[in-house]
Amino acid sequence: MREETPLPPPVQPVAPLMPPPVAFEALPPARLARMVEAGTRLITTARLLAKTGCSIVEEMVGEEGRMHDYAHYPQTDIVDPESGARFFFHRHPMPWIGGEAGPAPGHFHCFLPAPEPASRGPRRGSGLAHIIGISIDRQGMPSGLFTTNRWVTDETWVDAPEAVRLVDRFVVELARPSMPAAIWVTAVVQLFQPQVLALLLARDEAIDAHARRFPGCDALEDEALVVPSAVAVSVEAQLASLRTTLVPRAR
Repeated sequence: MREETPLPPPVQPVAPLMPPPVAFEALPPARLARMVEAGTRLITTARLLAKTGCSIVEEMVGEEGRMHDYAHYPQTDIVDPESGARFFFHRHPMPWIGGEAGPAPGHFHCFLPAPEPASRGPRRGSGLAHIIGISIDRQGMPSGLFTTNRWVTDETWVDAPEAVRLVDRFVVELARPSMPAAIWVTAVVQLFQPQVLALLLARDEAIDAHARRFPGCDALEDEALVVPSAVAVSVEAQLASLRTTLVPRAR
């Protein structure tokens, strides 16, 4: 597990770049079908958790019950030994995207092994590439997606053209320590796959713009740039867009 220290408030907050809306009509039918199936799995998992009186937050925090800022849940990442995909859940203020001020639910960080060779200079970091962050609302459903700058999670940087090719490898299939969490997080990444790809591309665009704005600055290590790209999401809206796109094709 990567050691992570509390994020300092940025001296000059840099607003995240928002990617363009998804052109659902341009996606192939097989992709649309996989996204619908992922959305169904996500809703089913959330419903089953609710029947036991909890949400994904309680599932991650477990018997401890009370969350502590910056603590990892679970203490070590949940890792699929076959795909190498991993994630953890935690909470801390996120003024960079206007959320999680105070006792907000938290967010997931999702990673995959970084391929060789490393992007952008000498290989550094944990050997893991941060694929996406998932913010959740107070009902325990995904409400936003975001990327992070390299220094935030000490990731090994993978430029967007290669990172987007990794996204479909993010599959966590495990019975323990939490099958519901493994299904939930995998389903979110699959349901919002087009947004994840767009956010990775926007992330690099924001990094490059920051480097041009501040010549001589190592943009990947600049603590003024925390969340390069972000977008709000809704499961209901995503599924509605998918169904609207699929219906004309079925006629």
